[in-house]
Amino acid sequence: MGKPIGKLARELAFDRRFNPEYYCLWKQSIPAQEWAEEWKKLLASLAKQHSEEYLQPLLLEEKQFDLLLESLRKAKFIVHLEYYLSRFPPQYSDALLDIYLPLLAQWVQHGNKRSDHKENGKRIQSLYQLFPHHQARIRAFTDNLKARYSQKPRRPALLEEWAALGL
Repeated sequence: MGKPIGKLARELAFDRRFNPEYYCLWKQSIPAQEWAEEWKKLLASLAKQHSEEYLQPLLLEEKQFDLLLESLRKAKFIVHLEYYLSRFPPQYSDALLDIYLPLLAQWVQHGNKRSDHKENGKRIQSLYQLFPHHQARIRAFTDNLKARYSQKPRRPALLEEWAALGL
């Protein structure tokens, strides 16, 4: 005899990657009054077995933005963090910039090709679109980096690429 649909949906929801469709099927199979307890068990189980990155899509699906933000504080790869920037409600913009800007500064520091400088400049441009209420903060961040790389050790290619982007 086969497995109950709820168990099968749970297994498929967390098989290799998080699958939101199967997750919703599994969640629907659990009575509402039991969900809070099941959620705690799920988080504990997944935290033991998987990395932070594995839990993040689930936290987003459940709109657990405080937990997701704490998880993103441990991010080491800017691309991973960028996926979530536009998915948070506006009240999290300060906290997201607190995480993102230092990480971006590290990427700028380690960029050594014109293509890296251009890509990081485009990242800064996207911040202006994502966080329109933080224009001054983003501008100060950009100006600080430009001033730093205008002195020794100079990075003329970075400054040229950013100037071409209007930064």
